[in-house]
Amino acid sequence: MRTVTALLICALALPAAPKPEQVRWEDTPRAFLDRFVVVQLAEGPKIEGRWISVTPGTFTIRVEKSSDRHIVPKGARVLPRASIVKLETGRRQVRGKVIGWIAGFYAAFGTGVAIHGAGHGLSESVEVGGLLGGALGALAGRAWDRATHEIVLIP
Repeated sequence: MRTVTALLICALALPAAPKPEQVRWEDTPRAFLDRFVVVQLAEGPKIEGRWISVTPGTFTIRVEKSSDRHIVPKGARVLPRASIVKLETGRRQVRGKVIGWIAGFYAAFGTGVAIHGAGHGLSESVEVGGLLGGALGALAGRAWDRATHEIVLIP
């Protein structure tokens, strides 16, 4: 019962989803400078990359990752503005992975030492637990590093 209560308290303590950022179409190159952009296209694929420029009816993006490389391959692509279904931006960082790895390792390693005791020497399970904790922390940090927020385009 305590676990369920703790989970409910954690869920209620989470911040509300941020409101979408509003950006005028012609200001997008300046607004998206030094950010990666995730675009959901009407044809189906989701692409990630760097926003380069816009015209009234098109946008140019340097595609770094595509969910369907046959429809939108990597490289600089000019796509119609009308093909945008959803637009998100974010910053790519590394610090979340590093902090997550260190925190996860020490949390799992410390827990293992507390359970088994430090005076008896370290067992292999404590060391493996520390490495697994570090890996899970790195995955959580990666999600934190790649966090995006939605953009609403203003005509």
